[in-house]
Amino acid sequence: MKMLYINCNISVLQELIKILDSSKIKSYQIIENVKSLNRAGDPRFDTAVWPGYDGVVFVPLKNSDNKKIVFDKIREYNSKILNADEKISACSFDIDDYIF
Repeated sequence: MKMLYINCNISVLQELIKILDSSKIKSYQIIENVKSLNRAGDPRFDTAVWPGYDGVVFVPLKNSDNKKIVFDKIREYNSKILNADEKISACSFDIDDYIF
């Protein structure tokens, strides 16, 4: 199994959800109001100096083919974005067990 960790500016969270829905992803968890310092773009610490925050989405996947579909759509989305603050970042890692 794989777990996707996807991070984005809260302003594009709905775009990310559309990507997941169009990829036929049926299970994910959203964490909002995440303070972050990303490799690209400005820090988002929800303060007067560094306003804004991120959303994080965790996606457990049984089928690793779905990872490629989601990542390809994120890459396509990012290729059209000029503002680094609006790009979506993602990584994946193996998970041993998932109890539901």
